[in-house]
Amino acid sequence: METDLWVHAPASLKEVTRELILQYRGYLDAYINEHPEFVRALHPVRIKPPAPAIVREMASAAEAAGVGP
Repeated sequence: METDLWVHAPASLKEVTRELILQYRGYLDAYINEHPEFVRALHPVRIKPPAPAIVREMASAAEAAGVGP
């Protein structure tokens, strides 16, 4: 997987941003390893607990938009 992110701030947030990306990507990767349908879905999917907050938030946004997470 790939992460593409642009952060605009008055001070450098490079290290903080990098650490947060690694943390949240770890949560996503762990969930996807157990539930690979999450990453391939083109429509909203039902989340299988336990799921990290980022997964639940992605699924909720996907459902509101009628797309996959």
